[in-house]
Amino acid sequence: MKTFYVTTPIYYANSLPHLGHLYTTVVADCVARHRRQRGCETYFLTGTDEHGINVQRAAAREGRAPKEQVDYVVGELKKMFAAYRLDAEGGGYDIFMRTTEPFHYEGVANLWRKIAAAKTPTGREAIYKGFYEGWFCAPCATFKTEEEYVRAEREGDAPLCAIHEAPLDRVSEESYFFRLSDYGDALLALYESRPDFVRPEARRNEVVSFVSRGLQDLSVSRLKSSVSWAIPVPDDTAHTIYIWLDALTNYVTAIGWGNEERERAVGFEKFWPALHLLAKDILRQHAIYWPAFLMAAGIELPVGVFSHGLWLDPEGRKMSKTLRSLLRRRDPRRRDQRGEAFARQARGRRGGRAGARQLARARARSVRPAVRRLRLQPRSRNRVGDHRARRQDDLGRQAVGAGEVRRAARDARRRALPRG
Repeated sequence: MKTFYVTTPIYYANSLPHLGHLYTTVVADCVARHRRQRGCETYFLTGTDEHGINVQRAAAREGRAPKEQVDYVVGELKKMFAAYRLDAEGGGYDIFMRTTEPFHYEGVANLWRKIAAAKTPTGREAIYKGFYEGWFCAPCATFKTEEEYVRAEREGDAPLCAIHEAPLDRVSEESYFFRLSDYGDALLALYESRPDFVRPEARRNEVVSFVSRGLQDLSVSRLKSSVSWAIPVPDDTAHTIYIWLDALTNYVTAIGWGNEERERAVGFEKFWPALHLLAKDILRQHAIYWPAFLMAAGIELPVGVFSHGLWLDPEGRKMSKTLRSLLRRRDPRRRDQRGEAFARQARGRRGGRAGARQLARARARSVRPAVRRLRLQPRSRNRVGDHRARRQDDLGRQAVGAGEVRRAARDARRRALPRG
């Protein structure tokens, strides 16, 4: 029997879930159910990324220990998924992966050792110790180049992240580096030989363009004195592992890579490679860093990376916990029982394509009333911005689904045209 493995990103557990988390998981759930209906043994992963400075700071603000903070967020995220029948009991995900699982710690340590022992395509060590100095965005969990931040208006102030509009941290410390610069040609060869590795084509072109300009080596550790809530570097307890090397590895540790007990329970050889679904703001990490890590470790590359767009607020900014430009979900089971009844009928009556279409309609009936009631929580704006935001909010409340959004925008443009 053929197998199929699909993943969402694991969502950062620094704050409560929002509609962006729900969107990717619903898409992955539809793909997984489609495969299962056709007799394919399918494994569906979602979960949470629970380490790093941003979680550490969020826990301190709430007066909690980091583990208490992530446990609280995980509980809320599971409630949201259960409300939309995306959990295991509802026939959804097979594993809710958490990077605080002991088997994940073991797998990450094994991957680090395997990469550290490897040679790059040019024959150099894949991991080496150096010194890093630069700007770091905690919400992005990414070091920023000059093109990726906005300079502060006042001299001496820290620059702002172009995405989160938050001040960056100046990092100047000893660090381990992954020699990403040696993998540029190998990555370009991958994109050339497998044009569908990154989809859609527009996202593939972005990745190819970025890699073609030349890659810089990637810092893959932080001093424990700076970031203590993280997995320790093997054989060097003064350092902790950089969040993306930790987080991306979950896709293989969840199905048993690096842990014999987990391998027997699920089966890495059985299900790998995976199809990764994600939003375009983390495309670089999945389409560049992740395949480079796997090349260094000698692990088979994923089936591919599929990137979707972002939910934007009226000012064009992505939905973000840091910006507070959020759409919080409301439980559809509490508000509208019709969708649940239709879902039960669709599951019970028919199978195949007709059953799948009926189930999709039922889910839409269940979700739409909650989506209409979601409220935007934007930052303060000037009067012109407020007027524009109210106008766009009105359109958003009227429009559910891509077709209706387009029609509403078209009608708004027509009304704005001068008459006569």
